[in-house]
Amino acid sequence: MTVQPASEVAPWLAGVALSLSLAVLAARRPGVVLYAYAAQATVLALAVGWQAWLQASPPLAAAALVTFGAKGVGMPLLLRPAFRGMRPAAGGWLPVALGAGLAALAAAVAPEELAPALAMTLLGLLTIAARRGRVLRTVGLLSLENGVALAAFCAAGIPAILALALASLGVVSLAAVHLAPARTRPV
Repeated sequence: MTVQPASEVAPWLAGVALSLSLAVLAARRPGVVLYAYAAQATVLALAVGWQAWLQASPPLAAAALVTFGAKGVGMPLLLRPAFRGMRPAAGGWLPVALGAGLAALAAAVAPEELAPALAMTLLGLLTIAARRGRVLRTVGLLSLENGVALAAFCAAGIPAILALALASLGVVSLAAVHLAPARTRPV
């Protein structure tokens, strides 16, 4: 068994996060959509943590912990009540085929290190367009935001981290406000 060089781990983590974007798009069961998003956010936190280790950057390490806590654990727990009682979504191969095409397009037009982030962003947009229901579209929005976050962490700079933290807070707040009416309707 050979050990991967440090430079090859980051693209591998980005590829796993991209695969999980396809899982968010393709999953029929709402619970699987939520778990795929949680896994995607966790892999994003691992990618940020890996960059923090490579660059010996405490702010990136803090961003990795916040990303894991807020996106990998907090948002799935916040969204879980909204997913209860949801029926499986209508599946189909067309959104997945479109998603694979968008990922190939991103790989063709973007620089190698930003291609997975662009593909995740495009898949998030496709998830928003293809899904029915407020909650599933919100997960698409959060998946899109994970793509934007991956792009910001690929560009690795402290000002980008601060801007990303504010943007993430805005997206999470928007998602919470967007879901509030769905969770407070009378029984």
